[in-house]
Parts: sequence; structure tokens; C-alpha cells
Amino acid sequence: MTSPIKKNQEKDLLESEKKYRVLFDTFPLGITVSDQFGNIVESNTVSEKFLGAPETEHETRTIDEPGMGIIRPDGSPMPVAEYAGVRALKEKRPIENIEMGMVKSDTEIIWMNVSAAPLHLKNMAWSSSMETSPNGSGQKLRRKNSGPSSFRP
Repeated sequence: MTSPIKKNQEKDLLESEKKYRVLFDTFPLGITVSDQFGNIVESNTVSEKFLGAPETEHETRTIDEPGMGIIRPDGSPMPVAEYAGVRALKEKRPIENIEMGMVKSDTEIIWMNVSAAPLHLKNMAWSSSMETSPNGSGQKLRRKNSGPSSFRP
């Protein structure tokens, strides 16, 4: 027999989960959540659209996956150790406003302002938000370039 207290706790938990899901799915920034091993376990719709990959593809990746074509603002390759999520896991603290460029082609780079923080929850090591515009207006930070030698923002 379930006690009234346990029923209320279950109801509160379900309501909290619904609120989380609505906020997560409708938040205007891209969010990715990984487990303690760096495996991506969840991403919202904005993240999927922004990065051009469905959730099923995101969930086959890790946060420190080499070869994702991530560059620094100066156009040089960004080592995995400098990714915001990797640093948050290693340093066990929030990492804020790391500018990263994702090379989509020889002529297109998507620039992201990434923050990551440890969640301290079982099986979830961190969450990161990718701001898609310099002022929060929702415009993607897409910069067209003339070729690989001009990967400068």
C-alpha cells in the first residue's frame, strides 16, 4: 500500500519532470547533457538544429570526440582539452563563454559561445549551452569565409 506522503512525492516528481522537459525543449539556446564519461545523453531541439544533427546522431557522440572540426577564434584547431565541457569535467567547476568555431565546410563556420557546468547528479557530469548569437537575439553566428585559409572570425 502506497502512503499519501509517497503519492505526493511521486506527483511532485512528475510535475518537476514535466517542467524540466518543457524548459529544456523550449529554451532558446542549444543545450547538451552528457554523462560522466562524456557520452552525450540528451540534447534539445535548438542544439540539434544549430549543429545540424538529430538527437539520435548527437547521442552517438562524445563531448571530447576528435575530428569534429572545432577551431579557436584565431582559426587554429582547438585541442579537445580546451572544449568547455571537457574543462568543466576536469576542473569540476563552471566554464563560461568559450568561443568555438565548428567548421561545416571550406566556406562556412558556425561560431558558438559555449558554457558548461558540472551537474553533480548520478550519471550526468555536465551540461553546456551554446549561445547562437552575440546578443541573444537568436541569430546564428554563421560566418561565410572564402576558404580554409581565412578561418578567422
